[in-house]
Order: sequence, then C-alpha cells, then structure tokens
Amino acid sequence: GIKLFEVDKDVCLCLTGNLAKLSQANQYYLQKAKALHMKIIQLDDTNLDTFEDEIMNYEVIVDALFGFGLNSDLRGIVKQVVDIINNSYDKDVISIDIPTGLNPDTGKPYNSCICAYKTITLTAMKLGFLNKDCSIYTGDIHLELLDAKDLHEDLLLAKMVEAKWVKYHLKERIFDGHKGTYGRILHFTGCNHYIGAALLAAKASVYTGSGIVTVCSTDRVIQSLSLFCPEATSILRQRTINDKDIANKDAVLLGSGLGLNDDAYDIVLSVLKTVNKPMVIDGDALTILSKNKDLLEKPHATWILTPHHGEFKRFVEYENMADMIDKAIELDRKS
Repeated sequence: GIKLFEVDKDVCLCLTGNLAKLSQANQYYLQKAKALHMKIIQLDDTNLDTFEDEIMNYEVIVDALFGFGLNSDLRGIVKQVVDIINNSYDKDVISIDIPTGLNPDTGKPYNSCICAYKTITLTAMKLGFLNKDCSIYTGDIHLELLDAKDLHEDLLLAKMVEAKWVKYHLKERIFDGHKGTYGRILHFTGCNHYIGAALLAAKASVYTGSGIVTVCSTDRVIQSLSLFCPEATSILRQRTINDKDIANKDAVLLGSGLGLNDDAYDIVLSVLKTVNKPMVIDGDALTILSKNKDLLEKPHATWILTPHHGEFKRFVEYENMADMIDKAIELDRKS
C-alpha cells in the first residue's frame, strides 16, 4: 500500500486487528503509513456501514487480512468484513498469499472465505491449491519468490511443476542416439489377476523416453504386452532373481499390480534386499515393504516411494494433511 501511495495512487488502509498486538514489522509500516498521511480506517462494529460505502470508491481490494497461518473459522469483525466484500463489492479482489478463510492444507473454505479474482502466493505454492475446487476462491494463482534465500530444498518443500519447467528439463534426443542411449528399465509388475497395471506402466516408461523397457511378469501379462505395448520386451518371472537380468539395467520399477501372494512377497523382498539400482516402489510392493520397514533403514540406492494416503498410513500414522507432510519429510530423512 505504501508503494502504491508513493506513486500517487489513492490508497485506503483498513485494519481489523488490535493495533497493540501488531508485530514489530507491521508496527513499523503502520507508522510509516501514518507519516505519509495515508487514509487509515480502524474497523469495528460501529463503522462497517462506512467501510461498505468506502470500498465502492476503489477499483481494487487487496486482501491481506490473514496469510498462511489461519486454521479455524473466521470470527468477529474479520468475518463481517469478508462477508461485506463478497456480497457488496463487484470489482477486482486480489489476495496475498492465500484468500482469507481458505484452509491452506485442503483448499476448502472455512465458514466464510474471500472470493478473489487473483491470488499472489509467496515463496511456494500452498498444498491446498492442488484441490481444483479452490479456484472458486483463489482465481488465477501467481507465485512470487521473495528476495531471500530459496529454502525449497532445505525445507523439502514441494514445487509446482508446470509445462515450461518440464520442457526445459527434458533431455533432447541426440542425432545418433539409439535404444541403449536412453536407459534400460526393468519392471517387476503385474500378475494374472492384475494385468492392466503392468501394461500401463510399460507404456508409460516407453512414452516418457526410456530406451529399452523390459517387463518381468507372468505369462498372461507377457501375452497381452505384445499387443498393448509391442515396443517393450519381456522376461517370464521366476521366484528368484536372475543376476543377468539385473546387471545391465539402469533403473527398476517394482510393484504395480504385482499382487500379494507368496510369489509376490518373495520377489519383492529379494529385489529390495539384493538390487542396488535406482528404484520406484509402487502399489503392492509398498504394502509388502510396509511390513518390512527395517529395509528402509539399510543402505540402498535411490528409492522413490509412491504411496497414496491409505498406503502411507501403513508406514506411519498421521492425523491430518499437515501432519502427513511432516511425517513424510521425517520418514524421508530417516531413510
């Protein structure tokens, strides 16, 4: 607001909190605003009608009532202000960081929530933004990085991956490349009851650029594979691992549609204990690993675990989304 005022914009600063409880930083900027003789309204129950009339004189409302920290229903003057803006103001509302009244973890509104046409979120995308229904409240979301050290890696924060990021990071095909140039991938996937998971995983590996995809599975999966994804090769799966099948592979996928019978347990435990390759662990292999958590603590190559919420609960108990993220980070650091 101060910067807008300094370039001759008509700015009105509306405050809802107890001024005595403002942080030191907020106190500093409030005093600066007063020194510039900005228009300031301290909102309370006596002047809400004046507030409602006043906002009609402005082209934009900037919602900075609460940031990332709100974790309950709106109450008192703040709820009344939010309701007035939603019900009476028909111009643009821009929210800073997150619309006031939106749960940052789930993307669901509390009892009242600002409906913005644009949200400028700071430092990182909020987890709740993954809920597509929250766009009613956020409008277009723009990420702005503060002029400070990027703590994404230090804090293990997730990053929103957009098309331009993917395009930049995809490796270009070299003019004399061949199948061996782009990696040899081995899949331990599928069983006679769950054929589709193995077929879809094979096609995903091929379509994302893997050079040679080999599916180690049952005879029924292999028969279907030749029709569904003829680019992939195959090996009939045994209960023990053939070292020759592993030796020249660059990465492994373990578990999609594998099943939970004795054969599946044997192959999963054998692979996890003996194969020292980068590995994606998915589906039924996660269930088997969750019953053998000691394997996570042993030295291993890079493992990527892909559990949904229910599968993750087999590793650690959690209470809510925020707790789940904390537990996932803790588990990652231990492993």
